[in-house]
Amino acid sequence: MLTQQDAFSIGIVIHDFIFGGSERIAIRLANYWAQQGHPVVIFAGASEGEMQNLLDPAVHLVIAPQPLCRSASSMTQLARKAAQYFQKNPVKACFVPGNYHWPVAYHLGKLPVKVRPVILTQISSPIYKPGRAAWAQNIFNMRMRILLKKSDRLIALDCTTAQQANQLFRRSVTDVIPLPALCGSLPAPRMPDAASLNILAAGRLTHAKGFDLLIDAFASVSRRYPSATLTICGAGPDHQALQDLAARKGVQDKVRLTGYVTDIRPYLDEARLFVLSSGGKDTALLF
Repeated sequence: MLTQQDAFSIGIVIHDFIFGGSERIAIRLANYWAQQGHPVVIFAGASEGEMQNLLDPAVHLVIAPQPLCRSASSMTQLARKAAQYFQKNPVKACFVPGNYHWPVAYHLGKLPVKVRPVILTQISSPIYKPGRAAWAQNIFNMRMRILLKKSDRLIALDCTTAQQANQLFRRSVTDVIPLPALCGSLPAPRMPDAASLNILAAGRLTHAKGFDLLIDAFASVSRRYPSATLTICGAGPDHQALQDLAARKGVQDKVRLTGYVTDIRPYLDEARLFVLSSGGKDTALLF
């Protein structure tokens, strides 16, 4: 453990504790850093959400004055409030946990040099998505350059994204660090039964995650493999719409929406296939 004199203080900003991959990883990192003896503070826009109970007591939680509900402008409001907080309560470094939170990096970068933290910003989804129009891609690239220009380092989850980010910024600014999605102390996953056709997906139930495309694809798979099942772990505003879609496709008895789960490891252990459906129209199921 670090002594207080050696401790390196760390700040993290998240909108709230509603289930999401970036937020969950941010909580895991906060817990780990706090357990290593670092002073860690999470500045959140609201206390709403299921994941707050995952937070280690050693992590200091600060909720923004006048808590924010998610809206088109709420992330920018949160970024300004976070910058104001860290100007008065400086830390050595701040971790920005993903694309949705990028405005935080921009506003932290505007702080006076004496209190400005080292800014580490994660790229949590692909820079170039299949099916995105050229004009939309140009806007995305411009927004990325503006919001992340003051970040000291970018964190990509894979080498391709890192190379693309470096090309956009015309310098080597990106490191590759895979997400710590599962606890390293867990035993190795077991192999599923060879006859199992259980399919698993996980994430917030929103349009961006592509679960509607996944259910569409699964309906085709189900006709060829009648024993196949699909489980989607996660909560979100599209829950009922996805249930209705499964019913329209005639697979309502084979599609299970679990809602929020604390840990997907038991579901992973039972799955033959994990599908990441947020890639867009190119989503496919292969056995």
